[in-house]
Amino acid sequence: MLNIEKEATDSMEFIAMLAHDMKTPIKAQLRALELLYSESFGKFTDEAKNIILNIIASNKYMQCLVDNVLSEYRMNKGQFVLNILNNDIRKTIEYAINNIGILSDVKNQNVNVKYSGKRFIYSYDEIEIQRVIVNLLSNAFEYAKENSTVELAVKNNTDKLEIEISNSMNSSHHNNQGNKIMLNQLKAGTGLGLTICKKIINLHGGICRFENTQDGYKAAFTIY
Repeated sequence: MLNIEKEATDSMEFIAMLAHDMKTPIKAQLRALELLYSESFGKFTDEAKNIILNIIASNKYMQCLVDNVLSEYRMNKGQFVLNILNNDIRKTIEYAINNIGILSDVKNQNVNVKYSGKRFIYSYDEIEIQRVIVNLLSNAFEYAKENSTVELAVKNNTDKLEIEISNSMNSSHHNNQGNKIMLNQLKAGTGLGLTICKKIINLHGGICRFENTQDGYKAAFTIY
């Protein structure tokens, strides 16, 4: 048993080290792509700029996956600390959507964001809440129908913030008996997506909810 535990620990240490080493080249690629997009080295056609923009989004998503691994490692080691500040949820959502634009382009999908209420400033760790939204949207895009719209509803009440993401699931994502795959069987990217989401929201003192609907699924979280 001790050998198995040691092997598991060693494996996680190696994966964390590998993920950490990947951060620098990803940042370098993003910086180079951003310079290209800003035409610092010469003019590009609109089509070429759109391709560069999609590559930037893809690299940002890859950066999120690497950060997922490092976050899981820090949580398991008890080294994870939130940076709680007042943030505008509208800007947080906008940034998260921009980070994964390439995923929605693959199947010609889009996000429809709806706000209810007038409060937009809440106390949370902006980077980590962005990570939650990116992970949940990634699942929604991956398992949704082509040419569909993923709904993101923000219920910004006076005492709590609730965000709900829902989609219509592609018919190919059913099991052999024709039943829908349950949400807890779906994984974003590295497979850490939903686990990371739950842990981050729990650390904020909130809750995550995942449920199947008539033709898709919903993922929601609440911060108090």
